[in-house]
Amino acid sequence: MEVYEWTPKNIDTIEFATLKAPYYHGLLSREDTSEMLKESGDYLVRYTENEKEKKFQLVLSVLASHAGGLTKILNFKIDASDQGLMLIGTQKSYPTLEKLISALVLIRTTNPNILTSTIPYLLNPVLIKPWEVHHEEITQNNRICEGQFGDIYSGTLNLPKKEPQNVIVKVINLDGKAKLQVREFLNNARMMRILNHNNILKCYAVAPFYSPYLMALEIAGDGGLKTCLRASEVDNRQKIMFMTHAACGLDHIHKNRILHRYIAATNCLVHGDCLKLSGFSLAIKAEAFKIKVDHKLPFKWCSPESLITTTWTQKCDVWSFGVLCWEIFSNGAEPYGYLTSVELIKKILRGDRLTFPDNTPSEMVEFINKNIWSKDKERFTAAEVLQSLEEMVRTITDKDKKANSSPEKNAISPVEIKAESPVEKAEKNAISPISPAEKDKKLEKNPVSPISPAEKDKKPEKNAVSPMEKERRDRTVEKKERTVETDLNAPIKPEKKVSEASSKNKNLSSKKYKKESKTDPSTKVSMKVNKKKKKKDLKELTHVTREK
Repeated sequence: MEVYEWTPKNIDTIEFATLKAPYYHGLLSREDTSEMLKESGDYLVRYTENEKEKKFQLVLSVLASHAGGLTKILNFKIDASDQGLMLIGTQKSYPTLEKLISALVLIRTTNPNILTSTIPYLLNPVLIKPWEVHHEEITQNNRICEGQFGDIYSGTLNLPKKEPQNVIVKVINLDGKAKLQVREFLNNARMMRILNHNNILKCYAVAPFYSPYLMALEIAGDGGLKTCLRASEVDNRQKIMFMTHAACGLDHIHKNRILHRYIAATNCLVHGDCLKLSGFSLAIKAEAFKIKVDHKLPFKWCSPESLITTTWTQKCDVWSFGVLCWEIFSNGAEPYGYLTSVELIKKILRGDRLTFPDNTPSEMVEFINKNIWSKDKERFTAAEVLQSLEEMVRTITDKDKKANSSPEKNAISPVEIKAESPVEKAEKNAISPISPAEKDKKLEKNPVSPISPAEKDKKPEKNAVSPMEKERRDRTVEKKERTVETDLNAPIKPEKKVSEASSKNKNLSSKKYKKESKTDPSTKVSMKVNKKKKKKDLKELTHVTREK
């Protein structure tokens, strides 16, 4: 393991002599350097590792042109000592970086025939980028936890002419760190800057000018995915949404020709209902990558072909995505348990697959086994996985909408509820239909006096007499009594005619009051008494008249 030494002398020299130079970029990767130098004569100063001397030092990087129009980046080492800064290969030191660069420009201008390999041709300084900020522009607040390279804090990013922005601050101390760890840190910051997507954690700024270095990252308010899955119950609908967000982020990564190489729950963060991919320390800008012996490899997320061919492709990332899906449905459990690396590799190459929990939707298990954990040639791309998951989400959403819009079980819909007309109600309550002939016979047997529509709609209680009915009955009795008195004072008529009139009145009375007399026995007895009394009075009156 190669470890680089940070000497206090170098740190002090860089801190005081170079920080204010507009073309000093601090700790900068070779990949970023090659992207910044675009035209012949472009130059910048950076801090990088010296592989031979196992230490970090200042380097002047220049894009030089050669015969045939070819360009090449030349790196000139700058020696930092008590006397100042000196370009290695020259004899004179300068107190500051700006004076050193100014002297090199002057020498090149006055001596144009000097070889470029000795004195670089400096034309255009490459100034620091917006994402490269000074340490004082990032404020550290409360410590949250410990990370891979250092502590993690809540903080604020204070950029000129912009409102302060709340961020997560990663403090990276690379003193005594291995070369591979340094490159992982630089690679992580670089990839997160390149990728700008809602499902990828954003890196807003880096303070790269001296150690400890600072990274200002987007806030993920709900923390790691594993923590969310273990802390609370997450339903299958939300789990599928998390998978869709991860697939969306992975598709964006692959469209930028980047391999993530570690799609796992430990590298996923959650903010609200949104999942964000992070952890780009192993990522590389390539469509295929040959894995070296000294490279870290997450075996549990490796596809079988990557272990056989030692080549990582986009299809290997898709396999890792399948393991992430298993982690999500297993609520953040550890894949394959705690097997040793040798046992794990044998298990994967043997074709053994992870078994999903029983509560995983069967169509999801079938989809992953058939299209993600399949042979690399048959395996879906990230774009195809995303399209399939989005269709599943739409299907679930449509089912939920139908379930919410349909009436409750056994409930009557508003369309079915309507008022029944009297005819419909009568038909509904009828026991059997009655023909018109039967209806006439029934009326002959039980004649009923006509009833007004208002009275017809009224339904008196059983065996109850309304006040109006009682008053009508009293008037009927009173009328009959007056009729008897009138007959007593009337002129004498033949007995036969009287009996006919009486008989006619009798029939009329019986028809008119039959219903009342049936319901009121007292009225029936009163009528019989009045009839007898009437006959008796008529006989006595006739007898007296004859005698006179």
